[in-house]
Amino acid sequence: MKRSVLRIVMAGLLMVSTSAYATFIYDVNRTIGDGSVFGTITTDKESGTLVESDITGWSLTLDDGSPGPSSNVIGSATGGMMDLFGVGLRATESQLTVEFVDLAFLEFAQENAGPGGPDSPMAYVLCGEQECVGDRGLEGFLFVAEPGNIIGLFHDNGTILVLATREAAPVPEPAPLALLGLGLLGLGFVRQRKA
Repeated sequence: MKRSVLRIVMAGLLMVSTSAYATFIYDVNRTIGDGSVFGTITTDKESGTLVESDITGWSLTLDDGSPGPSSNVIGSATGGMMDLFGVGLRATESQLTVEFVDLAFLEFAQENAGPGGPDSPMAYVLCGEQECVGDRGLEGFLFVAEPGNIIGLFHDNGTILVLATREAAPVPEPAPLALLGLGLLGLGFVRQRKA
């Protein structure tokens, strides 16, 4: 009896340890006019609609394409903030997509990151709000301290944009261990029934 309980506990611990630390890193590589956005977005969910708490980290380099040094790095590790509203962000095994719909937006922003000095936030935005750009969605980035300095592309509502991609990951090693644990658990139950 004690061995059966021990097997059950060990199998449970194996299963919990394999699922508790799953993270998925997606690569961002977007061209916007003469500028670009590249970096990574990390999630703890591999499929379905994402909410803010599903994004566990991000780091983006924004380049407006102008001559000279024009790259700015923003990220969650350096105090950046992400704002997500609506149901436009979805994950699959190989990509993150954003659907441009009214009253939905995704914004990555950081204070003191823009070229205008200490009070110059910089942001990468994907916005489907009618108030934002009329009845079309905007993908782009902006220097908030310099009104009108927006580098962006317009997308019609309903457009689905591939924001980031991820190479399919091989089956992680802990998964076979979890299957082994389940097998041992099954053997324990069979042996207990015979006894």
